[in-house]
Order: sequence, then C-alpha cells, then structure tokens
Amino acid sequence: MPTAIIQARMGSTRLPEKVMKPLLNKPVLWRVANRVSQARSIGKLIIATSIDVKDDAIVEFCKDNNILVFRGSENDVLDRYYQCAKEYDMKDIVRITSDCPLHDPSVIDMVINEYLIGDYDYVSNTIEYTFPDGLDVEVFSFGALEEAWKKAELPSEREHVTPYIRKSDNFKKKNVNSTKKYPPYKLTLDYPEDYQFIKRIYEGIGKEEFYIDEIIKFLKKNPELLKINQHLKINEGYAKSLEADVRQIMEKIKSGRQNITVNKRSFYLRELKEEDASQEYCNWLNDPEVNKFLETKKTTIEELKQYIKEKRENPDCLFLGIFLKDTNKHIGNIKLEPVDFENKKATLGILIGDKNYWGRGICTEAVKLLVDYVFENLNLEKVDLGVISENKAAINCYLKAGFKIKKIEQRAIKYDNRFYDKVIMEIEKQA
Repeated sequence: MPTAIIQARMGSTRLPEKVMKPLLNKPVLWRVANRVSQARSIGKLIIATSIDVKDDAIVEFCKDNNILVFRGSENDVLDRYYQCAKEYDMKDIVRITSDCPLHDPSVIDMVINEYLIGDYDYVSNTIEYTFPDGLDVEVFSFGALEEAWKKAELPSEREHVTPYIRKSDNFKKKNVNSTKKYPPYKLTLDYPEDYQFIKRIYEGIGKEEFYIDEIIKFLKKNPELLKINQHLKINEGYAKSLEADVRQIMEKIKSGRQNITVNKRSFYLRELKEEDASQEYCNWLNDPEVNKFLETKKTTIEELKQYIKEKRENPDCLFLGIFLKDTNKHIGNIKLEPVDFENKKATLGILIGDKNYWGRGICTEAVKLLVDYVFENLNLEKVDLGVISENKAAINCYLKAGFKIKKIEQRAIKYDNRFYDKVIMEIEKQA
C-alpha cells in the first residue's frame, strides 16, 4: 500500500507555528494526520519535517502520538521527500501538506485507487481543481520522485516537490475529477483569517468526524463565515516560488550562462555587457536615421558603458543584444523594462541599429523570439509597449509579431517640438 508523507514545519511566514494551533483541543497537525490515517488505501504515515531547531516541537509531537517522523532539508522539500522515501524503502508515495486540516479520507482513497488501477506515474486532483482547495492529494511512484530529485533545478520544483513531474512529458499522469460540483471554497490554512474560518467550522459542527459534504452543508447554512477568508489568494506560496524561478532564469541570462536562441533563426539574444559598448554601437545612436524616434540622440562609449551597467544591475530589467550566429556581430538591442513579476507583465522596446539589417524581418523575429521565451520561461502573461504614431516601421513590426493595438493616446508624445499620438500595443499569452 502507498505511504503518506505529510510535510510540516513550524516556520510558516504568513502564520507561524500554524501546525500546532488548536482545533477542538487538538493541534492542526493531529487533525491532518488523523484524517489522512482514516484513508483505507494508505499503509504507513510519516510526518516529514526539517532539521531546523524550531521543528523539534514537531518531532516531540510525533513521539508523543506514536507517529513516524523524518527530518530533512528545510527549504529543499523535494530532497526531504526523496530522502524520506529512500529511508523507508517506499514504492508509491502520497503527498499531503499540513495546511489541510479539513481533508477527507474518501477523496484520498479516490485518488490513490485511480493511481493503483491505472499504471500511472502521477495521479492527483490538482492538475485541474474540481474539489475545494484544501482536499489536495498527489500520488506518485518512487521512480518519478527520483527523476525529479535528480533533474529539478528551479526553486518552485525543489520547494514544492511535484512541479517537475507535473511539467515533464516523461511521466504518465492523470487528474481525478470530483463526481459532484463543489463550490470553490478555500479550506487551506495559510493566513490568520484561514485559522479563524476553519476554527469556526470545527466549533460550529462540533464533533470530531465530519467531512466535505457536511462542511458544504454547514457553510451553506452559515454563508456569513465565507467573508472571513474567501477573498484571500490561493497557492500564494507557489506563486512566490514561480517568481523565484523567474529571478533565477534572469540571473542566468545576465551572467552569460544562458542565451535565448532558436536554431532556425540567424541570430541569438544575450545580455549586454559593458564591453559591448563599441564605437559601432555608439555610431548607431549618433546616426539621425537610427535615432530618429529615440530619446537618446548623442552618446559616448563611456556613457554607453554606464547605461549598460545600470540595466544589468536592475533586477526588473532584461536588456539584450541581438547578435548574428555566424559572426557574433552585434546588430541591435531588445529590452524588457520594467518586468512586473507580481502582475506577470513587461514592457518591450527594440532597436535594429545596424542599417544593413533593416527590412530583413529581424525586428519581427527578435520580438517573437523574446515574447515566446518570456511567456514560456518567465511566467509572464502579457507584454505591452508604447510607440510614437509616426514610427510606422515599428508598428508594422509589432503587428507582424502578434501585437494588437489596445488604444491610442492622442498628443501624448512630444517630438521635435510637436505633439504626436502614442500607440499602445500589447500581446497576451495564449491559454
């Protein structure tokens, strides 16, 4: 039978020591373990905590309640799971988080049974949510866990255990859907408001054993309780890990460890460095044809070096040069600034400085390459830009790259002592 691993620690940033907060005179962690242990498809149950001294309290709790416990990395939870599974010689693992004190053993059994009969590597009810948040179950093989442990690199993949498995095409996966239509309630324990909400449910129902159908019935009779926490974000911790992924990828680009390229294209993109401030680069910006629609009309190599340095040091800017593959010749630049991680969007600008490469479609292709890259790798959902209405070539480039005109701000740009319209364009990630 599969073994359940419940990950737990005391160091929650939003609600410290939440796993030991009382619900009907029993700690949250006891409630989670008790509900999980009632699933008929589970063999052993182990609580996996960290080696941090703060988590000594969890170890003592486990000893007092005859629950198996494992200690591992605090932040690399994937490693904690792998080492735990390896130590206990697990074949199949059920992942449960300790912020779900309203779990339902019948839902756990439903997901496990699908895994067991279907020869899957990974089964969960969270690829698509049809159950309320807080009834999350994931079941996976040790082989899938081991491959993730060996290959996962991003913060979200290490901190949240299964994203590598979920994203990889190497595994046979399935989502278990509910047979009933449930309201999208938030039943997880992340914030103080969540604790008050869940505490009211326990006290209102007033007994030890109750599960999702009775919870739904109780909340329908007491809809005012939903005002306590239903406005809060779901999976904010994972969202922050995705932001960390983006920062890590951007750092690789900035450090020169990763370029942006596609084999069929004649160019590649890489982060600009101070040594790229050549005389030829200077000449672009001093050429009236090139700088016609730019704010910068004259510059020196030293000024360029300082500008590039400022962009490299700005964590919310991705300033890339466009280089030919065959000769590494620098022919232009493309920039995202600012990159707004919270709202998942960025603002784009591009310059093809070498006039020998005007009219060859490189502008459009570079825009497409960068936009596709950031949608796939940086978790962004929208890229926008603003361009002077007189710059017909740029507008045409953006339209060919898939941008659409969102609006036109009349007389918004002053250029050569005249006011011109500003064309606002954007492109959104396709579902």
